[in-house]
Amino acid sequence: MDSLAGHLAAHEFRTLFVERLGWDRANGAATATADGVTLSFEVIAHKRGFKIILCKTDRYTVFNRGRLRAIQKQLLTVAHEHIAIYCCEDPWKQVWQWAVHLPDGRRVRHREHPFFSATPPEGLVVRLNQLRFTLAEEENLTLVDALNRVRLALDTQSELDLFVRKPGYAERGDRLARAMRDGGEKAFHAFVLFHRPLARWGSKRLQRWFGMDAEDAEQIGMIAVLRAAVRFRPELGYQFSTYATRAIHQQCHRDGPADSLIIGMPAAVYWPHVRLRKRAECLDTRSGAGASDRLLRWMARRDRGFDLHWTRLHRALDVRSLSDSREPEYHEARRIPAPEDCQSSWTALAIEHLRHAVDALPPAESQIIRLRYGMEGTAMTLEAIGTLLGLTRERIRQRQAKSELAIRAMLIRALGEPIGATESVVRHHDGLVMPDIAAAESQCRTATTTVCLVVEQPSDPRRDDSQCQALNLASRESQGALFAHAH
Repeated sequence: MDSLAGHLAAHEFRTLFVERLGWDRANGAATATADGVTLSFEVIAHKRGFKIILCKTDRYTVFNRGRLRAIQKQLLTVAHEHIAIYCCEDPWKQVWQWAVHLPDGRRVRHREHPFFSATPPEGLVVRLNQLRFTLAEEENLTLVDALNRVRLALDTQSELDLFVRKPGYAERGDRLARAMRDGGEKAFHAFVLFHRPLARWGSKRLQRWFGMDAEDAEQIGMIAVLRAAVRFRPELGYQFSTYATRAIHQQCHRDGPADSLIIGMPAAVYWPHVRLRKRAECLDTRSGAGASDRLLRWMARRDRGFDLHWTRLHRALDVRSLSDSREPEYHEARRIPAPEDCQSSWTALAIEHLRHAVDALPPAESQIIRLRYGMEGTAMTLEAIGTLLGLTRERIRQRQAKSELAIRAMLIRALGEPIGATESVVRHHDGLVMPDIAAAESQCRTATTTVCLVVEQPSDPRRDDSQCQALNLASRESQGALFAHAH
């Protein structure tokens, strides 16, 4: 057996049949054309007219079942009964093909056995040993005997299925994969974009499981395709679709619960809960109502924390909205404190960027902002600042508005787009709204802080006390804190 596998791995087919299996030597040549590809064949052995035909071909023919069957019909003119062996050295791969005519004389039953040469299927190696002929059998051996042995060896389902459903698509993808291996960033992008339909197809399960938007699901699939493309090795001979499909499914399984649920949760928490819920439903269906309750009580006795975890997971999964104030979860989520270690650094960073933004303004505009918001003392009105600087009240307002837009742009570059939330402000006697830094810092223990510059246009621009231009520290409630109660 080991010698047969060794000859298969080395593509020593003539030695295998003539010296190991006792077939007779043969010579001959033939050609066949299919899909615009011309292949050359060589007859290497025979037994009572049953011929073994060898073809050395490329990597794209050995996975194209349709091309092989089209060629096999042409080989019938060379040898009515034969085995065609197709081998490729990049990758080291081969296909054994045999066809038998059914009793009606018209239909043909094809059998193809593809495998990687280095690891031939053990079952195939055992069956090929049945093709061995001894000297004692030569005298009474006929073509029918040879045909029967071939039928026993090859008239079975193949152990591996290395063919593709869309050979043209697979060939183009393989060429792009080899170009990606030899090329640069442009070839990599072309390869990934070519497999975008694969990401769209593989991520549809997110739409079925969680009702996720199609575009969001496709983005998760594309992340998996990108990661798979980085690790893919086309020289091994596998199809990228086979490799990437599993990667896409794993990515959906891992990221789906965290990205699609309103209360995101890790896959390690979500999927055991789903399996247990389905098990409980099956128990109720099979054993009647109350069976699942008995199961849950039994699990609660085994694990003291199970009952609490099960209840919290149900609550998290049943949340309908955290942005609709009419839902009870909206208010509940905003009463839950966020972890203490996520606030002080955020607040310090926001205040530091705000001060740098004011310092980065031209000296005159920086002075106007500092005087207007009392950053160096008491806040002053537009008219008081105009009197101090020798400008009109309207000119001070214009320069303030321009400076606030510049500050806003600098803060967005540093911290990202602001998210509207609870305002932390105090109102002075003259109607001016100012940021209460101390209050904002005290609220750090219950919210994650970001900086938002808000400019409110006055209903009457002639009245200074009605114009509220505020530099607010806006707090965004930590909605994820509700999930902390589900652990």
